[in-house]
Amino acid sequence: MLHGFPPIIDKDVNVLVLGSFPSPVSLNVEEYYGNKGNDFWKVLEKVIGENLHDEPFDVKRRKLLTHHIGLWDVFAEAEREGSADSNFNSVIYNDFATLFDEYPNIKIVLITGNKAYDSYDVLRIKDKPYFRIPSTSGINRRISVDGKATLILEIFKKNNI
Repeated sequence: MLHGFPPIIDKDVNVLVLGSFPSPVSLNVEEYYGNKGNDFWKVLEKVIGENLHDEPFDVKRRKLLTHHIGLWDVFAEAEREGSADSNFNSVIYNDFATLFDEYPNIKIVLITGNKAYDSYDVLRIKDKPYFRIPSTSGINRRISVDGKATLILEIFKKNNI
């Protein structure tokens, strides 16, 4: 089993963004969304209005927290062939009950991609509103970076974020 990353979070986070599990590239470089072909950091920089995609990971982390955005994955551990979300063989979920108890300021959860959303939805966590956002994977170009950012900003507006 491969092990994911700890959450990027602090007591001021009010938005938690979830993916499914780090890609092999991300695990290798030990960074969330470490694959340069993934648009995650480009989308988030449009959302927060600050450069992210060519910054070192510690700067990305700090900027997310400055904007009260946390980051984690649905799965703590996984067996997967390659990086496609359709290739999970076995998974262990992260402990969301404990996370939400320890960080009560989280108001909403944004979940990128279908596998992450469907897997989180199975948990039936009702005390935090959660929303599917388009995958930022390099193979998902049906919606532009600007379009994905606009969808997130609309969710923020509807939830007073």
